[in-house]
Amino acid sequence: MAFDALVIACVFVFAWLGAHRGALESGIRLGGLALAYVFSLVAAAFGGALLAATTGLSGGIAVLVAGVIGFVVAQALVELAARSVRVPGDELSDGSRIGGSAIGIARAGLLLLPVLWLGGFTESLRANGLDAAGALPDLSSSRAAGTGQAAAGALAAGVVGEGGDLGSRVTTKFIAQPGEAISSAVAITADPRIKVLQSDFSFWGDLADGNVDAALARPTFRDLVGDAALRQRFADLGLVPAAAAVDSQMFHAELAGVMREIAPRLAELKQDPEFQALLADETLREHARSGDTVALLSDPRLRAVVERVSR
Repeated sequence: MAFDALVIACVFVFAWLGAHRGALESGIRLGGLALAYVFSLVAAAFGGALLAATTGLSGGIAVLVAGVIGFVVAQALVELAARSVRVPGDELSDGSRIGGSAIGIARAGLLLLPVLWLGGFTESLRANGLDAAGALPDLSSSRAAGTGQAAAGALAAGVVGEGGDLGSRVTTKFIAQPGEAISSAVAITADPRIKVLQSDFSFWGDLADGNVDAALARPTFRDLVGDAALRQRFADLGLVPAAAAVDSQMFHAELAGVMREIAPRLAELKQDPEFQALLADETLREHARSGDTVALLSDPRLRAVVERVSR
């Protein structure tokens, strides 16, 4: 298809550029690209909060912008370093051209990897019915998108790890298996028991008051623990380890740990005057009663309060 043809064309272009530049310059550019990715992550991690504080951007946007700036600055420095090794009029050897071509192909793979993963991610959105406007292309037959997604998943599993804390598991799942993760997220938010739990004000009240054991003892929470299919969806999303899908006691223990972490944040929200004002908003109250999580999370006022409390 067109997407795969474009990817192949890009690989050929990078192979030609590598042969034209030679092994040394191509090697500098390949190593520089890897370092630019690392520099981008460092800039996002340490510069995102600063950018948000100085510009007023939301946390997520500020992190993205800081990462892009870091990547561009690193690539500019790499460009200067690569150009410095050029010798005008110097004829490249056949070995240098062959090596440069091979390095160019590797550089194309590294540069295209995020694009290929994004292709797989957009296809996951389309396949799960999350493209209401019908604007996303059909990439179901694209081998390049599938290959990129598998490569990104293997890289994420190696770097972030599939075990560990909640954030690592969810990140790895969304990178390695976005379709499965998105499908599970949609199914979880649409599950009637989740909606019942969302509207159980006694459950959330107990959590906010620090009575975690009382909250976990409520029937609305116990119903979640006893459902094997729902436990599997939680595992597919990375909210619990894979073993917890078949072990209800482990599932209970994992969710209990999460609840104990969020209980202090809920207590802060309960005391937050801006949040209390939002509770009187009829639109938000209707979203909460109907279990419309997407509409709630889309409200900028609520996001601002939650983001402030989460810092």
